[in-house]
Amino acid sequence: MKRNSCKTGVLSLFAAGVLFFTAAKTSAQTTKGEAGTPVGVWELQISFRNCDTGDVLRERPGLLSIMPGGIMQEFGTGTAPLDRTDAQGVWRHTTNRYYTSTSKAFRFAVDGSLAGSVKLFREFELTDGGESINVNVLSEIYDANGVLIATGCATEAGVRLQ
Repeated sequence: MKRNSCKTGVLSLFAAGVLFFTAAKTSAQTTKGEAGTPVGVWELQISFRNCDTGDVLRERPGLLSIMPGGIMQEFGTGTAPLDRTDAQGVWRHTTNRYYTSTSKAFRFAVDGSLAGSVKLFREFELTDGGESINVNVLSEIYDANGVLIATGCATEAGVRLQ
């Protein structure tokens, strides 16, 4: 009986070790992303721009998570108090080093009531051997009834989170 528990203990430790090293390897791959693809986590510098002139109106940091299977999530930094949710969306490869994405977030008024939503359309290019991205963003801002009330423009410069 004692030998069986010893075997079980050794097998459990071996299985735990295999799981640990597999998870560590997967985690490292996820952090670095998949070579030649935008999959990974990106630190962004977002430049909100005047759509007519291209002049920078303000800049903020952000994060963009691009996941396998065409799923993405954007973590923006709005004004305080937080005026919108993070955006959820989809992405796809278009050609060579170029990709597009569409995402959506909900907006809130100062009193916390739903003010509407924003849809973000991104076109981006992988650069520097896949270690950075350049992004053009068009946004459509909707009121709580789903009526388009404004559009916006931005550019994003990103590097992989290390």
